[in-house]
Amino acid sequence: MTYKQWSFNFFITVIFLNILVGILVVKSTIFVSYELQITIIGMMATFFLIAGVILGIMSYVKKENSDYKKKIGLFGNIFFLLLGIIISLFNV
Repeated sequence: MTYKQWSFNFFITVIFLNILVGILVVKSTIFVSYELQITIIGMMATFFLIAGVILGIMSYVKKENSDYKKKIGLFGNIFFLLLGIIISLFNV
C-alpha cells in the first residue's frame, strides 16, 4: 500500500474511534464508568491521527498520484488535528 492509502485508512480509523468514544461518553453514568476505555481509545485515535498526518505529508512530498484518498487522507487528518488543538486550547 502507498502512503496515501495508509493515510486514508488511518483517517477512517480515527473517525470510527471518535464515534466509539462519543458512544462511550453518552453511555457513561454514575454507576457504569468507561473512563479507562475512553482513555485508551483516545490514545489510539491520537496515535492514528499523528501517523495519518505524517503519512499524508510523506505522500505529498513523494508526489504520489493525486486522487480522493490523498486529499481526504491529508486534509481530513489535518482537520482533526487542528480541531483537537483548538479544543485543547479553549478547554477551561
